[in-house]
Parts: sequence; C-alpha cells; structure tokens
Amino acid sequence: MLLNIEHLSFSYNDKSLIKDLSLQVSNGEVVAILGGNGLGKSTLLKLILGIIKPTSISPQTQLSVESINIIKQPDLARQHIAYLPEQAALYPHLTGFENLQYMLSLTNKKKLNRNELETYLTRVGLQTDAWHKLTTHYSKGMRQKLMIALALARQVNLMLLDEPNTGLDPVATADLNRIIYELKLSGVGILIVSHDLLSIDEVAETQLILRDGKLTPITGSIMQSSLADLRKIFTL
Repeated sequence: MLLNIEHLSFSYNDKSLIKDLSLQVSNGEVVAILGGNGLGKSTLLKLILGIIKPTSISPQTQLSVESINIIKQPDLARQHIAYLPEQAALYPHLTGFENLQYMLSLTNKKKLNRNELETYLTRVGLQTDAWHKLTTHYSKGMRQKLMIALALARQVNLMLLDEPNTGLDPVATADLNRIIYELKLSGVGILIVSHDLLSIDEVAETQLILRDGKLTPITGSIMQSSLADLRKIFTL
C-alpha cells in the first residue's frame, strides 16, 4: 500500500475535523475527495504531509507512505510525496526556470540538467517565452503550471493535488487530466481534493465525500448527483 491511513483523528478548538478516518491509495490509483470549505480536506493533507500531527493516537492508528511512519519520520516521509498546493508559493524575484531549479535543489533528488527541466515545463504547457520571466508577472494559471512541473520533476510515487485546476483554462485542464492519466499508467498514486466535479469524474476511479470528519464513497457518477445531494456535499 502506497498511502495507508487507519483510525486517524484530529481536533481543533474542541471541534473534531477528522474522526477515526481510514483511507488507502495504491500505486497507479487516482482517488478524489470532495467536500466544502472548512470540512477538513486541507487538514487531511497537512496530516499526510506531517505538517500537523494527530491529536489522538490509538494503537490502531496508522499514517504511512511507502511504509514510512509519517508521525515519527515526517521529514523522511515528505521526500516520497509531491504536493501541489492550491495557491502556488513562488519566489517573485526569480524566473520560472530559476524557481523550478532552486526548489528542486532543496530536495534530496539528483540534480536535473537544463534539458530535463525544460522537458517538464514543456509537458505542462507553460509557454516558452515565460520560462525566463520573473514569476511576479505570472498569471495564476501560469503559476499553477509551474508548480505542476515541480511536482512532476520530484519523480515520487505519491502526489497530493489540492484544487489542481484552479486558474487553469479548459485546454490547460485537459492537459492536466492527460498528465494525471499518464502518471497513473506509470504507477504513481494520486490523491486529489477538488470542487471541479467534471474533472474529478474524468480522472478519479475512486471518489469520496469528506463530511463530519469521515469519508463516504460516492456510488455511480458524481455528475449524476441531484442538486440536493450536491448541497449536502458542499455545505456545512
């Protein structure tokens, strides 16, 4: 099992955001989690990244990536995870290419040469005339594409995507879905949290709802859900 979560709980200000939650992601599997703002999606990602720790740990609690205990070894575990945040955090005084080069240098991966880095920028569809422009001049979509290139260049087996289509036009969204499909075929496991129902329906074979701190499988296609059902998913 690539990502293994069992009996995970987290509370904040006496409010239970994650309640005895279990989730598994295998190599080559795309799992999508839907849910409204404030329902715990970002909290779950932070737990997987080891940024925060469970507030209640039982003997049955498991939180691991590639058999590495995330609670006990968060720094080591993060080396096996690529994370695409909703809001891209870039260095505005560096170009897109320099951002990619510098952020990769902070990982323990081998140094990639110029041609290899350019391959990733081409793959995500970032226009060549933007590669050597300062990212302070980037649009939101361009920033998102650069972060996707960074996630790909990490060459890890688990990717966490937080609202990955934010700022992307329909063509760029289709390109992203193609990349996700290619990664799936190569054995990468992908966990997505998103509000984009159509995109999720296209790429994720496992679709879950996070509500009241627990995950519930979606039966059938999310696109066939009634308006009343969608309101239950996306409202507190």
